[in-house]
Amino acid sequence: MAKFVLFFFSLFFSVLASAETFVAPSGAIITATKAGGDVTIAVTGMPEAVVLVHFQHQGIKEMSLSKDGTGVLTNVADNGGRFQIRDGSGKWLLITPKGNTFGMKSVVQECKKSTLGCALEVKS
Repeated sequence: MAKFVLFFFSLFFSVLASAETFVAPSGAIITATKAGGDVTIAVTGMPEAVVLVHFQHQGIKEMSLSKDGTGVLTNVADNGGRFQIRDGSGKWLLITPKGNTFGMKSVVQECKKSTLGCALEVKS
């Protein structure tokens, strides 16, 4: 039984370690600005960020960031304010519990709502 548990945890951590992520350059900033029921997300200093992924209560909505690094989370009151960022090759922004390389304005890190990892969330 102990060998099985050891095997399971080693497999779990190897899958976790191989997650496709990218690290934001130091000084990059993610900003959320509310306008009515929508929230504009602005990503500065992170040229590899090209896709905004909105984790909605009823699924996922992906959108390309504009050339100026902005995208809109629609109807946040109904859809929720959780999101993540991907680069052009499909890698996710690395979000760690402490010591992230990017700043956040009106955005918080959220790690409790999903077993698949951390996301960002618009501050209430």
